[in-house]
Amino acid sequence: MEIRGGKKFFKHSLYFRFREKERKKLMCGIIGGYNINQIILPLVAGAIRQQNRGHDSAGAVVYPKKGEPLSVTKSGRIGEIFTDARIQRLMSGVTGVLQNKYATTGGAQDKTNRQPFTRRYVYDGHTEFLTIAHNGNFTDPLVGMMETTSDSELPLKNFEGTDQNKPIEERIFQALGTLHGAFSLLFVHRGGQGKISLVVARDPYGFRPLCFGRYNGSYVFASESVALSGIGCEFERFVEPGEIIVVDEDGFRSYRPALWQNFPRKFCIFEYIYFAHPCSMVETSDGSETYVWQIRRELGKMLATENPWLEQQIDALCPIPNSATVHGIGLANAIGLPLENAIIRNEGSARTFIAPTGVIRNAAEGEMEELALHILRKFSFLPNALIDRRAGLVDDSIVRGNTMRCIVGLLKKFNQNLIKDLSVLIASEPIINPCFYGIRITSREELAYNQAEQDTEKLSRRLGVRQTVYLSNQGQSTVASKCTGMCASSFCQACFNGQYPTPIEHMRSDYRQAIGV
Repeated sequence: MEIRGGKKFFKHSLYFRFREKERKKLMCGIIGGYNINQIILPLVAGAIRQQNRGHDSAGAVVYPKKGEPLSVTKSGRIGEIFTDARIQRLMSGVTGVLQNKYATTGGAQDKTNRQPFTRRYVYDGHTEFLTIAHNGNFTDPLVGMMETTSDSELPLKNFEGTDQNKPIEERIFQALGTLHGAFSLLFVHRGGQGKISLVVARDPYGFRPLCFGRYNGSYVFASESVALSGIGCEFERFVEPGEIIVVDEDGFRSYRPALWQNFPRKFCIFEYIYFAHPCSMVETSDGSETYVWQIRRELGKMLATENPWLEQQIDALCPIPNSATVHGIGLANAIGLPLENAIIRNEGSARTFIAPTGVIRNAAEGEMEELALHILRKFSFLPNALIDRRAGLVDDSIVRGNTMRCIVGLLKKFNQNLIKDLSVLIASEPIINPCFYGIRITSREELAYNQAEQDTEKLSRRLGVRQTVYLSNQGQSTVASKCTGMCASSFCQACFNGQYPTPIEHMRSDYRQAIGV
């Protein structure tokens, strides 16, 4: 048996000068298709559209009509990895999957942890292959791992004991049925007789997004609809929580295991706040067409509704690009204040909360200067744009606060320390708890709001601003419900309220310890 990963990893970034004891990353993007000539081309094109879901590494595994699967996995961004030469090596594949990732459990600098993973199984002289691409995080103990330190290996380990005589969808369910946590999964299976199947599975809570559409007479599945629209794919629908879909030579079929039904829906609300692409569709109760950007605009409006006095205290709003841009527009429209784009996002830069190193998230005082260098690579600051003005710096969230603190300092510097007043306005409620479902926030102690003893005045002093204003939990939940037609209980907000949907007794010990259980 073997798991195939990448070969060599990129070391030369400023980021990798800093060592992390434990990687703290956020989520992944997955895309896959069945029976499409030169499948690697639409996979790469679609993955680039959802590059927001991962900058650590990327990999693709494709299956030709005959022969063994072909793979490329490397550290870096999608456009850097999939050069013409590497794409050419994969052109014979007709079915395949691609993942771009931030490591959740198991770091992407370790080449054995780069997905997709492929395992070979030999039964009575017959060889099967199974490839997996995973978005989410299994919370179960990592027992009996063969080749990696990644939780994503667990289904491959469990698949070994499944009954070869059963349909592939039942075997996949058997491999997943004892696992817990968040998973949106794409599998490619080649059976002992050479039959290739694309198998898709989403956990019964529906933590992470997964959708599909029609493409050249077949199907493509992706984390976000923006990846489908980017390749001219006709959107069909979202994969339902607790659903397994198989596409193979027998056609398209949906399997809904009885044990996965009647679970409460718990979609991650942080996808709407920060992580998802603004042009992606969101799931709604009636199937109506609603997009992430609309939710973010409403979050900004709700921040204005809850704090109407901001109009008298602020002259101009400055959203931090790009994730807070739409929140800022909503706030500005509601409160009647001008937007001042005093911060410009540089082309091709990574997202700071989830950039591949601890320097961004774990910066000690001595590392703030190097953090500032990273911020200057990511952003350009318009000189003197906010002189003599009372500015409101708008962001979607504060996690550890190091990036915000650095941005505040640079903003002051580029305005000759002549900004009359500076406030931080956050279009979500404070994050106070770890997440075990794909956002690698491992402890309460690392979070800025907790470090400030959940006191906005103390937090403001740490950030270097006069005041910090958050959206309320009620406001956040009201917006999500209004835009999707789903009740507030349909969203996982564990990082905000500490209510974890999956059984805590099945979580591994470090997770339980992090929440004091």
